[in-house]
Amino acid sequence: MQRNSIFKVGVATLAAGTGVILALTSVMAHSTQANALHASSKSAVASQMNAMEQRQDAAEAAALLASERRTAATLAAKVQREAAEAAQDATEATQDATEATQDAAEAAQDAAEAAAEQQDEAADADQGNSDNNNNDDNNDGGHDGNGDQSDG
Repeated sequence: MQRNSIFKVGVATLAAGTGVILALTSVMAHSTQANALHASSKSAVASQMNAMEQRQDAAEAAALLASERRTAATLAAKVQREAAEAAQDATEATQDATEATQDAAEAAQDAAEAAAEQQDEAADADQGNSDNNNNDDNNDGGHDGNGDQSDG
């Protein structure tokens, strides 16, 4: 081959290599620009900070929820304890009312018995007076009911 031909092949090879390099560089430049244009306007650090803030907010919300649940459980226990005390008070009041009713029934029974005794005593007293009147009639000194003296 002639020197001129070798030179031309070398120049063509160099030109082809340069073209390939320029083409690859251009493609790489456009592809990174396209990625940069389509990417979010936030940086990776801002995205990570946002994610950390969201995690922190979620943790705070979970802690608040847990605290509210504890408060609700405490209040529920307090209400349940007060309800038990109210039930105990109601039971005691019912027992007191039952005892008062029993006492009143006993007092009424005692009063009825006392009244019955008084009636019996009054009846006995009336019976005793009528017996005395009958005895007076029998002890009239032998007089009959007409005022005459009997033989007897």
